[in-house]
Amino acid sequence: MYQLADDRRRYIAEAVERGSPSYGQRVLGALLAAGHTPAVFTTNFDALVEQSTSWANDVLAPDDRHPLRVSALADVDIARRVLNQGDWPLLVKLHGDYQSDAIKNTTAELREQDSSLRLTLTESMRRFGLVVAGYSGRDDSVMDALEEVLTSPSPYPNGLFWVVRSSTRLLPRVEDFLAKAVSAGVEAWLVESETFDELLAAVERQVVLPTELREALESRSPSELVVDVSLPVVEVAKFPVLRFNALPVVAMPSNAISAPVNIDKHELRRVLRESRASVDAVPNGPHIIALGSDRDLRDALGSAASTVVFGTRALDPAGSTVDQGLLLNALTRALSRDRPLRYVFDDRGNVLHLRDPSSARDAAYRGQLEAKLAPFRDVYGKDLFGALSKFGGRKYAEGVRIRLDFRLSQWWLVFEPFTWVERHPERIRPDPVAPWIRERWFQRRNKEWAAMVAAWASLLVPDPETLVQAWSGEETTKFVLGQKTAWSVPGQEGLA
Repeated sequence: MYQLADDRRRYIAEAVERGSPSYGQRVLGALLAAGHTPAVFTTNFDALVEQSTSWANDVLAPDDRHPLRVSALADVDIARRVLNQGDWPLLVKLHGDYQSDAIKNTTAELREQDSSLRLTLTESMRRFGLVVAGYSGRDDSVMDALEEVLTSPSPYPNGLFWVVRSSTRLLPRVEDFLAKAVSAGVEAWLVESETFDELLAAVERQVVLPTELREALESRSPSELVVDVSLPVVEVAKFPVLRFNALPVVAMPSNAISAPVNIDKHELRRVLRESRASVDAVPNGPHIIALGSDRDLRDALGSAASTVVFGTRALDPAGSTVDQGLLLNALTRALSRDRPLRYVFDDRGNVLHLRDPSSARDAAYRGQLEAKLAPFRDVYGKDLFGALSKFGGRKYAEGVRIRLDFRLSQWWLVFEPFTWVERHPERIRPDPVAPWIRERWFQRRNKEWAAMVAAWASLLVPDPETLVQAWSGEETTKFVLGQKTAWSVPGQEGLA
C-alpha cells in the first residue's frame, strides 16, 4: 500500500506513538532495569520496551539502576560495543526504529538482516538461553540467524523456550528449527501462554526484585478479569445435569521446607533422583522449597547445604505458580501410589497414565491392581496400554492430565482424560502419531466421556474422603480429596 519508505515510516510512526506499555512490558522493563535480563531482541518498531525500562530505573536508587543500551539499524555500533564490553542490558531492534529512516517491513527487506546486528544476535545466543515470545517466525533473516547458532559448539546454553498460544499452530519453519535444536543437544521447550501479560506475570512472581520495584509493578497490575458476583437465586430442576471432571481438595500441605541454596532446576532433579530422596523440591530464586524429608534433601544437596540452615515457609498456591507447581508434583506422585498408575512430569503439565500390573511380583498385589483396571476395560475396551509397532515401538496408555484450580472458594483437582504416548526421541512436530490418537478418540462422545470421568474419579478417590501421601512417613506430604465431583444443575432459565 505504501511504496515509498518515507510513507511507510510515517504510517508506522502514527500507529506506534498511540501505544503505551502493557503490564507485561513493564515487567520486562523491570527485569532489564534490575539486571535479570541481559538482552532483548525485537522485530517491533515502537519504543515501549525503552519506556518501560526507563520507568523501572526511575523507581530504583541510582546505584541499583541498569541503563538500557538501544541499538537499531542506524546505530549498530552500540550493539557491537555492548557485546565486546559486556555492558548489558541491551535492546536490539532487528528491523529498525520507527523514528529512523532505516526500517525493514516489506517482504524483500525482511529477507536480509544487518550483519552487525545478526552477529550480536548469534553471539548472544551462544552465551545465554533464549525465550521467544510473540514472534511467529515468518522472517527468514531472523530464523536463519537462530539456526546458525545451532552450528556452534554450545548453542543456547541456558535452554530455548518458544512461547505460543497453542502448540498446534506452529509454522513449519519453527517446527523444523525446534527439531534441529533438540538434535543439536539444546534443551528446547514449547511453552503455552495465552498472552504476553500472563507469561510475564508468571515470571514476575518467580524472580527476586527490589521491594520498591515490586511495589511499583503491583500498582500497575491490571484489574482482575474474574471477580466474585452475586448470582440470581432460582428454583432448580432435577439434579444433576452435568458432571465435571474435578474433585475437591479437602486438605493439602500448608508449609514447605525452605533452603537457602541456589541451584539449577535440572541439577536439583538430578541429585534428588540419584540419591533417591523422599522429597519433591523446586528452585525459587536463590532458595529451594520442598515437601518431604529435610534430611534426604540435605543429603542430596551434599556440600551445597552442609552449612546452611533450613527453615519453613507458608505455601501460597493462589499467589505463586512455583508453590502451586510443587503441590501438584507431590499430589501427582501421591495419586500414583497403590494404583495401576505411572506419573509423568512433562512440558505440558503433569500426567497420570494406566500401567500394566503384570510386572508386580506379589500375586495378591497384582490381583488388586488388575481389579482396579476392570472399570477402565468396560469403558475403553481391553486396549488400555501397549506399544505402537508402526511408530517405532513407542509406548502408549490411557491417562489424564491433571492440574490444580481454585474456583468458588475451593481448590479442585482437575483431570482431563487423553491418550498418553511416549515422547518422540527427536521431538518431531507435528508428531506423526497424532492422526492415530485422533482416530482413537473419534467415537468417544458424551456417553463415553461421562463413563471415563466416573472411572477415573473412582480410581483416584475411592473413599468419601481419601487420604493420599507422596512419601511414606512424611506427614507434610499428605492430601485429602473428596469423592464427589463438581456438578452443574439446571435452573428454570438455564444452568445455575
